Amino acid sequence: RFCLPVAQRELESAAATIDPEVTGRFQRGVVSGTPFLTDTGHNVTAWRELLGTLDSRPERYVAVLALTSERSPSELAEALSATEAVEGVIATTTRVRRGHTPEALAEALACGRYPINTAAPPEMAFELGLQMAERLGTHLLVTGSTYLVADFLAWQAGIAAVGEGG
Repeated sequence: RFCLPVAQRELESAAATIDPEVTGRFQRGVVSGTPFLTDTGHNVTAWRELLGTLDSRPERYVAVLALTSERSPSELAEALSATEAVEGVIATTTRVRRGHTPEALAEALACGRYPINTAAPPEMAFELGLQMAERLGTHLLVTGSTYLVADFLAWQAGIAAVGEGG
């Protein structure tokens, strides 16, 4: 075992420079007048944590979801079936890393409790999600894949830049 002596003051100084905020993890904002929440949760444990947290809050959501092929749509369906926070779903894919098709994902998530739509590419899913959220009076949730959250944040930044005249 190899150890280097480090003074407590040096550790505290180094820790003070670390930003604990993780982009995309429980990240909130507003796009086109609709509040959104992104969460990079990409496995069943993260989905359960996210949805359990959302159930304890008064907001309701339209979820835009994508899964890479390593992830189980049935596990996501199980997590979604246990929440009251989601009132609609848009199944999509990601630009960077393809996974389950929107149609296969929608079929796996169909439980009859909320409307499910499909859209691809992801930008179309984001637009459809915003329209559905506006119609239902809910917020937008983007999750299921880290890649989808990255797609959304890039898309959202582009919308904000256009809105600012850039």
